[in-house]
Amino acid sequence: APTGGSYPGVLYYQTSSNTTSANFNGTSNYYNGLIYCPGATSVNFNGAHGGYVVLVFGSSNFNGSGAVDLASPPPGGAFIRQAVLTK
Repeated sequence: APTGGSYPGVLYYQTSSNTTSANFNGTSNYYNGLIYCPGATSVNFNGAHGGYVVLVFGSSNFNGSGAVDLASPPPGGAFIRQAVLTK
């Protein structure tokens, strides 16, 4: 994910009205950042690896031997700087 610009930390964004499945496949792929696809009927991680990842989606499948750390922020920093509730 980019560290600057208009959307720092956002790796993948899909509008909530889009129900298309999102696929993150391949053992050589490494994901780090926010993956946002709340309307997706299926988000697939097949062998993909990742660092600190924030996931927002309807449903997901984790297959293969990939490793995703869902527990801690990057060293020396916080991934989410400001939370905003919207209606």
